[in-house]
Amino acid sequence: MSEIERLENIVKTLRSENGCPWDRAQTHGSLKPECIEEASEVVCGINIYEKTGDAENLKEELGDLLLQVMFHSVIAEEEGLFTFEDVCKVVCDKMERRHPHVFAGVTYASNEERHAAWEAIKKEEKAGREWQEEYLKDAFKESAELIQKAEERKWGEAAQIRKVCERVTYYEGLYDKALQIRNGEIKESADGELQSILAKLSAYLESTEWKKDFQLDEEGRLPKDLKRGVLAEDGIYDLL
Repeated sequence: MSEIERLENIVKTLRSENGCPWDRAQTHGSLKPECIEEASEVVCGINIYEKTGDAENLKEELGDLLLQVMFHSVIAEEEGLFTFEDVCKVVCDKMERRHPHVFAGVTYASNEERHAAWEAIKKEEKAGREWQEEYLKDAFKESAELIQKAEERKWGEAAQIRKVCERVTYYEGLYDKALQIRNGEIKESADGELQSILAKLSAYLESTEWKKDFQLDEEGRLPKDLKRGVLAEDGIYDLL
């Protein structure tokens, strides 16, 4: 099995009756934000590569964007519209058709002639479908709005997590002090507040990409590696 076949099977499994409720609930429309965000993150990966020479992020983000293509293709197949194989065929046919000088032995006298042929081929492809261009302007506007919302959500989450983590740090210190002086009243108060804050943090992260499970250890204290371990995984510790 090729990796692309593996990806298709994964998406179909996620969409199956025994799959993931979130994935099963998605539609072409509901996945618009994910599609735009993943495309933006590919741009980020390109920038990282150009600045540092590290292509790992670009590889990962291209995979995430490919997942979106596969997701829409599988949904379309369920709807009886087309398959991922059809999507590949369309783009392959288009590339071969638009490059006759590469795939069909056609020769052009100049770059200008080749460009004119390219434009003529594109015009022929779109014949009878010119009305679709009317939707493009609104699509660009909608995409810009989705990017703005993604940016607000991304940095808004970071700010909220910073505030919660600061409160966790404060109550952790208060609880340690209570243990040291063995003051039952302060201990109970600090412990109750700490549990409340951790519960809120867990609930908040549960609804975001930073899904983590924050729990106290057997002694009822925060794990020593909480901030430098779990939080560091997503760069949240750097916000403190």
